Amino acid sequence: MYKFKKIIKNISLLLLSFALLCISNKQFIKANELNTSTDILSRINETVNASHTITFSIINQVNVGGTVQITFPPSSFIFGSSYNFNDMTLAQGSSNNCSTATFNNKTLASIPNNTTWGAVFNSNTITFTSGADTLLPNTCIQVILNTNGTNHTITNPTISSNTTYNVNIVTSSQDTGELAVVILGDATGANNDQIQINAQVIPTISLIVDASLAGCTSAPSANQNINLGILLPGNVVVSGTNHEYICIGGGTNALNGMKILVQDSRNSISGGLVSGSNFLASTTGDLNILSKGYGIRVISSGTTQFGIFNSIAPFNSGAVGNEGSINGILGTSSQIINSTAPVNSVNTNRIQIEVGAKVDTTQATGTYSDIITFTAFTL
Repeated sequence: MYKFKKIIKNISLLLLSFALLCISNKQFIKANELNTSTDILSRINETVNASHTITFSIINQVNVGGTVQITFPPSSFIFGSSYNFNDMTLAQGSSNNCSTATFNNKTLASIPNNTTWGAVFNSNTITFTSGADTLLPNTCIQVILNTNGTNHTITNPTISSNTTYNVNIVTSSQDTGELAVVILGDATGANNDQIQINAQVIPTISLIVDASLAGCTSAPSANQNINLGILLPGNVVVSGTNHEYICIGGGTNALNGMKILVQDSRNSISGGLVSGSNFLASTTGDLNILSKGYGIRVISSGTTQFGIFNSIAPFNSGAVGNEGSINGILGTSSQIINSTAPVNSVNTNRIQIEVGAKVDTTQATGTYSDIITFTAFTL
């Protein structure tokens, strides 16, 4: 009898050990948690429309026919009545680093078909369903939910205090995750997520004038004197190797551009080089043909960073010595350069102006001089 009881006891212990062994070998499947889940909203103030850019790294592959679901809390974000796949983007990253990955968009439609993913919104959930495509493991997935026109919007919840909402993400391959979104609802402010910044841009203008023997392809200098030397009857003297050019740089941000005017210092309607009571009158024309005269000519409008300078008649002749007349202080200043839009010159290639003079045998001897003044105005 004792021996029989011992056998029964041993059988019981054996069954108990077997049961424990079965329990210890049972596999408990736990879903993998998504990595680096974020939702960047275009606005986080309450009751305004906002787009969502959601990124998350999956661990397991989403297979053919698989799904990705993004669920918003009930009674929170309001989707427009016509919100559909045209308002969504699904993209797979080149790596699992959502900050550095490059993304390739998937093709979306209302229902899946081959490599096209189905994308629908129902109740609080966005569902992407694979046709014959997959999402590779260990990659970052990007979902963009745009807020577009009428009935295609996503509106933030209407609240009176700052509130956190949890958005759930789950894939058919058992990757799950949750991310938090904060919506601002301070009742003391209308737009708690925005700061208004005001600034004013006013029209400005710049002008710099100097004289240079080397042309106007160098930075402005302090020289503001031109020496035409000795004027001999019948000889045309112009800016060049031995006589300085006038160089002008400038610019404006004014919408309609600027104009540059010129006038000389002779106390008369017409300008000229003056020596006491004698003068060499400023003349428009070709000094190679005229018996005498004095004037200026735009050789080059220079190079600009933006915009264009235009030379104006009678200062825009293309021939050496064919000068334009400058009015004196009793006359009106003459427009020599203009632009019709914002413009700015380059210091190493500014507006280049030739000065020319010629006398005949009737010209009285003496030391002649003139001061040419340039002014500029916005248009």
